[in-house]
Amino acid sequence: GGALGIDVQFDAAAHGATSGTLTVGTSDGTRTSQITASALLASLSLSPDGAVDLGPVCAGATTTQLFTVVGNGDGPFDVTGLSTPDMPFTLTAPTLPASVAAMGGNQVTFNVDVAPAAAGPLTTSVMVTTDIPGDAGHAITVTATGLAAGTTATPAELDFGTSPLEATSLGQAILLTNCSAASLGFSTAQITGSDASEFAIVAPPAGTSIAPNASAAWLVVLSAHTAGVKTAAFSVDTADGTTSTVTLLGEGFDAASGSGSGEAPGERNYYSCSTREGAGGLAPLGVALVLVARRRRRTG
Repeated sequence: GGALGIDVQFDAAAHGATSGTLTVGTSDGTRTSQITASALLASLSLSPDGAVDLGPVCAGATTTQLFTVVGNGDGPFDVTGLSTPDMPFTLTAPTLPASVAAMGGNQVTFNVDVAPAAAGPLTTSVMVTTDIPGDAGHAITVTATGLAAGTTATPAELDFGTSPLEATSLGQAILLTNCSAASLGFSTAQITGSDASEFAIVAPPAGTSIAPNASAAWLVVLSAHTAGVKTAAFSVDTADGTTSTVTLLGEGFDAASGSGSGEAPGERNYYSCSTREGAGGLAPLGVALVLVARRRRRTG
């Protein structure tokens, strides 16, 4: 009528199912028990991820970015913490810990808002921590550009990098943001300068005015016809009497002769336009944004 308990420990060292046999020898003979277990893999997927740019934001206005956490492994986990970003960024978090099901069974979301008080670049980071064994946390960087009242074209400079001759680069977006209290009209944009013919506007906005706290977008490409550094300027006039300008840079590379800077085509990165709310006219193109690290071109 007695009993003897035996504790068996399973160390889940490798992903997948495994089994073992417990053998107990007694004075009445040998007894065996088959034991099975499965080691699950918990894995976090965050969208968007990495470096996330919220774009230009008028001082006094607010832009919100939604982040989504899903489990892309066969093991569930909990989101146990979300770090507080630096002002003027704020975090709206779910009740923690928040359970994340395996294999995309549910979503856990949080928002990062930015409300610039003045013009200038802004950056912060958010750390997502979980109870996944060995997970040191998942960090994202969030940036934005605060804009002063009036109209501003961003970015201040577009570098298309090195492009083979007669090849069209990936498009890059120029945003003209209206940080005034009323809608603002704008004229047809133009490209001027010594190498203006090497650049082209391939997708202008559909309308001719910008609502308050909204943006109009132009997609620009480089198509170099000769080797060497290319420089031009994009400009657009607005109804308030101002002209917004963006410097355009690029370089033609002649693969046959090797002339150019010596960089192989594509060594520099590009990004194509992503339409944010209010940047009308480009949504039908379905052009995806590719965030890039930009470096200033050396001219000598």
